[in-house]
Amino acid sequence: MAAKEGLQRLLAASEAGRVLEAQQIFHELQGHLPGKRFVQPFLWNVVLKASVKAKDWPSAEAWFRQIPARSRSPRSYGKLINCAAQDLRAGGPKQAEAVLRQAERACVTLDAFFYGALLDGCAAAGEPGRATAWMQRLQAHQLYSSVRALTAVARSCAAQGEAEEATAWMEGTEEEDKSMLRLQATAIVAPDEAVQELQKMQQTGRNIHEHSYGAAIRALAQQSDTQGARQLLRQKPTPHNFTTVIGACAKRKEFRVAILLLAEMLEAGLEMELCTWAALLSQTPLAVRWVEDMRHYQLQPDEVIYGAAIAAVARTKEADEALKMLHSMRSEQLVPNAVAYTAVIAGYARQAKVTEAELLLGEMQQESLAADEVTYSALVGAYARRGDLENSKRLVSDMALSKLRPNVVTWTALLTACAVAKPKKREESQRIFRQMVRCNVMPNETTLKTLTWVSWHSDDPGPIDG
Repeated sequence: MAAKEGLQRLLAASEAGRVLEAQQIFHELQGHLPGKRFVQPFLWNVVLKASVKAKDWPSAEAWFRQIPARSRSPRSYGKLINCAAQDLRAGGPKQAEAVLRQAERACVTLDAFFYGALLDGCAAAGEPGRATAWMQRLQAHQLYSSVRALTAVARSCAAQGEAEEATAWMEGTEEEDKSMLRLQATAIVAPDEAVQELQKMQQTGRNIHEHSYGAAIRALAQQSDTQGARQLLRQKPTPHNFTTVIGACAKRKEFRVAILLLAEMLEAGLEMELCTWAALLSQTPLAVRWVEDMRHYQLQPDEVIYGAAIAAVARTKEADEALKMLHSMRSEQLVPNAVAYTAVIAGYARQAKVTEAELLLGEMQQESLAADEVTYSALVGAYARRGDLENSKRLVSDMALSKLRPNVVTWTALLTACAVAKPKKREESQRIFRQMVRCNVMPNETTLKTLTWVSWHSDDPGPIDG
């Protein structure tokens, strides 16, 4: 492999978010480039960028650990913070905070970019308290508070419906932006009032930010008012708004309407976004066909599209078909991620096919993909459906070894195993429930129903111990 060609391939893989391919090319280049090129941070950061593009925090964290300390630049820490902040499943802002503090300990000069990435993560996670604290720290360091940073804090407040707080952070900015955030906050706490708020804004004759229309359309979509959402879409027919309405129609199984909206997008000359297809694929039973149809529109399915299609197929109890799609990704030069594997595992778990699910978990580990709480909970559920409490508990122990915390789904699955077992395990279910409470996991309605069933329908019924 020529060095120049290798560098071009590395840059292309990084830009496309193909993590494993980027890492493989990096190692190949080590035999063709001078050693001093690998002391400098550039090549290391190019591979790190692939994880950022893929929003794959585990791979980013693992790669960062491999970077020699002398080769870590401020940009290395910045990319890692950015990746952590985007990955809400991995803890998002908390992980980003840990990296930022690590940068401080390494005496890395921090600038507003670091804080901006963290604040964006807080906004995406809807954590106004954390966003406000870091914003105040940014100001304490006398770093420039950009409009991006202020907007991120305001968005985190709006995501929790805190309209007054959101507006206060945007004080001094355009009235159009403040109105947009107020509407976004209203859409969260009172979706039925969001459209009324938009109508009031229209009556004033002021310019209305397109995100205001988007917030109102999302509010209608959340209420499953697809007709109202479509009417509002006519006023602001952006690709993003089309995607919202198409997703709402697909969720209501109004597939004909969703397909007509796709056709309308094409007729209007709007650019078809991959997320538009993902919105449709996530619900439709025709996911496999739609992946093929995308190519007619000069769109190449990526990992996100395949993930949505695989999840949709797996939900229809066609786990074998979903597995075929998973393995076909490599023929498209795509690398299956943990989300895609988890979707197939969950599909097999619904059918209580534990052997197939366990084999896929092993395949994930061979691919250096980290299983998360969702993956393990699905596997626990698979054994629970067979009444196999011992293997269910074994997987929970494996979670602890992987430093994962069982969630309410995991605990409920353990109770299900007690209920399905023959004979039912009443005393064990009570012990599991007490342990769940001690671990500060709040039971939900399904948890309580399962506990009641195993306690009062067991072979030896009796009152539940406190």
